[in-house]
Amino acid sequence: MKGNCKKRATLILITCAGGILLLSVSFKISVYKHHYYLNLSESAPLGLYRVIHTSSLFLKRGDMVVFSPPEWAEPLVYGRSWLPRGWPLLKYVGALEGDTYCVLFGDFFVNGKYIGKVSTQDSQGLPLYPMKGCHTVEHASFLPVSSHIPNSFDGRYMGAVSLSCIIGKAYPVKVL
Repeated sequence: MKGNCKKRATLILITCAGGILLLSVSFKISVYKHHYYLNLSESAPLGLYRVIHTSSLFLKRGDMVVFSPPEWAEPLVYGRSWLPRGWPLLKYVGALEGDTYCVLFGDFFVNGKYIGKVSTQDSQGLPLYPMKGCHTVEHASFLPVSSHIPNSFDGRYMGAVSLSCIIGKAYPVKVL
């Protein structure tokens, strides 16, 4: 009996998520200035997130943000079908202005703290081009980070990103 309830709840969640996905493709879902983002990528917990537009002044390390990829990265993100064209990325803020990050010998560090491995291939076996050496996050930038999978397209590959790319902070509504 419990198994049937769990299956039914999962089916309802998937059906609702599918409906929201369909709506979000043709309309930006907006309720009282809140937007919603359905994450289907493995680089962050799968689920539905509420996105609140906020000033970058209130951004701190560890916040989850939805942001547009830098223009140069769009051919990778959309050309390799990691996300549907036009969809933003969902990552944690790993570093802010003045912080350092390094990619050394296949490992990724932020402010001297080990974050994870660096891959040279994506999940399709296509080459990835990680950053090399140590860098400092510049003014009006942040370093996107994901520790969920080692080949997540984040700061270890794209470096720091302009704060102007941020759409808003993301808060989980329902994660799977």
